[in-house]
Amino acid sequence: DPEEAKKHVLSKVQKQALNCLSGKKIPCEIDSICIHGDTLKSLEIAKIIIENLINSGFDLKPLNKMKKFL
Repeated sequence: DPEEAKKHVLSKVQKQALNCLSGKKIPCEIDSICIHGDTLKSLEIAKIIIENLINSGFDLKPLNKMKKFL
């Protein structure tokens, strides 16, 4: 569900933590996300996640433009 993915990714990035099914948050540095292209809604999911992150104030860059990955 694109709306669920949008909320899930934003929460992970804002809290810098992985969300467990139990509700527990595991601290983790999150500087990239992977959207699997093997679902019919993958393009819609990617678009809604990107838009939500930008609207939430995040600066998005390709990996080859991030100092960490140079």
